[in-house]
Amino acid sequence: MRAKGIRRIPIINQEGGLEGIVSADDILDLLAEEMAELAKVAPREQEREAKQKFNQGDINKQRLRQIVVRDLPSPFWRKG
Repeated sequence: MRAKGIRRIPIINQEGGLEGIVSADDILDLLAEEMAELAKVAPREQEREAKQKFNQGDINKQRLRQIVVRDLPSPFWRKG
C-alpha cells in the first residue's frame, strides 16, 4: 500500500458490492492491538514454562531415585 501510495482499499462481497473500506490506519490499529495482546501473553507463557521446567526437574529427580533404588545392589541403598 505504501509503495503505491494507497491509503484505502475497498472490501467487496462475492457479487461485487461494496462491503466497506479498510484504511492503512485501520490495519495499523489492528496490528497495535494484536501486539499489545501478544505482550500480555509473553510473561504468562514464560511463567508457565518456568513452572513446567521446575516440575520436570522434580519428575527427573524422582525417576532418578527410582532407578538408583531399583538398579543398585541393596547394600548401597539400605541403611544398616
